[in-house]
Amino acid sequence: MKHRIAARIEAMGILAMVIAPFALCMGNLRDNGRPKSEVYPACGLITKIESDTVWFETQTGNTFAFTGSEDYEPGDIVAVIFDDNGTSDVHDDSIEAVRYAGYLSDGEINNWVK
Repeated sequence: MKHRIAARIEAMGILAMVIAPFALCMGNLRDNGRPKSEVYPACGLITKIESDTVWFETQTGNTFAFTGSEDYEPGDIVAVIFDDNGTSDVHDDSIEAVRYAGYLSDGEINNWVK
């Protein structure tokens, strides 16, 4: 009797070792194997406009661009929602939303990113 119980426990342990990695793999497949992305807010100062492309710089010194210039002008401040695309590299982040958030005068622009 003790031998049967030990054999069942051993079989359950082996089964668990086989099923656990499979279950973890299935969980990753749900997200296409990519880490979960998160969104975060930032603000930026519009530095230039070329055609329909608006370039802005964040207070960390990173430069990004979006299309759809609307009525933006250099010196405008924009509130931005970014998606980090599941990475720690800010250069591959995508812009989810942009909204006008104010304007800086020429004297104030020099204090934006330093």
